[in-house]
Parts: sequence; C-alpha cells; structure tokens
Amino acid sequence: MRLTLPPANARDVLELMVFCAAIDGNLAHRFSEGYGVGRRTERGALAAMEHGSGFVGRFRGRIVASLTLSTRNPWAIDARYFDPSEMPLYLTSMAVDPRHC
Repeated sequence: MRLTLPPANARDVLELMVFCAAIDGNLAHRFSEGYGVGRRTERGALAAMEHGSGFVGRFRGRIVASLTLSTRNPWAIDARYFDPSEMPLYLTSMAVDPRHC
C-alpha cells in the first residue's frame, strides 16, 4: 500500500472532521457509548493545526490516517517519564482507519 503523508491545511478540515467522526463512532461502538462522539468542531481542528503540525495520511486520495506533531508539551503528558531532550517532539491526535491497519 502506498500512503502519502502531506501536511494538513485548511482545505482538509471538513474531510478530516468526517474522517475523525467515523473513527470516533467506530471506537464508541466497539468500546463504550460515552467515548466522545461528536465533540470535534471545525474551530477545534483549525486550533489544533495552529498548535502543531497536522498531517493526513492519504491512500487513493482519501484520508485514512491523521496525526499531529508538536514541540509544545500536551497537558496530559508528564515529561518526567521520558528521556530528557532539548527539542522534544510530541505525537498527539493520531487516528487510523481500522480498514487500513
């Protein structure tokens, strides 16, 4: 499978929201109804792009994966559990279509 991983941009937001909603729905169906379906917004997606570098994995032109890389420490990550680094890079908001795993 040939996958491209271009940087996300504002034109990707709506397709990315549909993709993430489908992934959230799949997770909610498989694990828990209270998983958090429907909490993603266009404004939130754009804000995430401002705080990090978003990427979309595309296969045959469709988004099948997404991730965000950032140098900013997310509130939920305790850096004491990781090796010290002068320029850490954090992977957050990763999602993969289960049909492409």
